[in-house]
Amino acid sequence: MAGYCYGGTINISSKPARANPAPLALPDLTHPTPPPRSAVAPKHVVDVFVSLHPGSLTAAQFEAVDVPHCLILADEDIGFDGIRAGALAILERKKAEGLAVANYLHEGTVHGSYARPFLADARIRKGFEEATRQTGEWFSEHL
Repeated sequence: MAGYCYGGTINISSKPARANPAPLALPDLTHPTPPPRSAVAPKHVVDVFVSLHPGSLTAAQFEAVDVPHCLILADEDIGFDGIRAGALAILERKKAEGLAVANYLHEGTVHGSYARPFLADARIRKGFEEATRQTGEWFSEHL
């Protein structure tokens, strides 16, 4: 799942990747005992995330990231700059622990540059194109 701005916040903050517990298996009443259940509920509903210039978060919310996650940040982002160092430290630790994590930042971009880019600005256009490529590559590699 790719999330831009608020969608990027949801990717990180509300743990939409967590599936509900497996549904209760109803017994097959035609047999004296129900057959063993062979299907196991998936661990995640969403297996891979890309968050682009996510909105309001705390660094601690990045502790919830537990699936491959690509974070694409804006060069200037008043809503994220205050937590950038803490969030990236958490993701780097998770990467060292074996979780697939990537972090990108494109010079000259601002919050919103990946969702609604001002394409007349060469740096924003370049950042938008790179972020689009990185998003596709992340999904190709991890799905």
